[in-house]
Amino acid sequence: MYRVVIIRKQQINLFFQIAGLLGCEKVIGICETEEKCTYITDELGVTAAINTSNQDVASRLKELAPSGVNIFIDNCGGDLSDSIILQVVATECNEIN
Repeated sequence: MYRVVIIRKQQINLFFQIAGLLGCEKVIGICETEEKCTYITDELGVTAAINTSNQDVASRLKELAPSGVNIFIDNCGGDLSDSIILQVVATECNEIN
């Protein structure tokens, strides 16, 4: 069973549904506004949200998922993706672009 999944940006609702189907124990969303963070936690039932506009993603991710990330779903790429990939558990590295 997967423990932690990280999801970024567009098609977020679909990805959260996929995470649920995979049996993820914890789902962490990454957004750019507080409104989106509130929406995904309050309306979609996401475990936690990281706001890229006012939080250090790598540090916050270590707090929320100290054992690492099992699945990382991303359709953006870039430096933020690179920092998250460094925290993906090597034995269960599943990235969906």
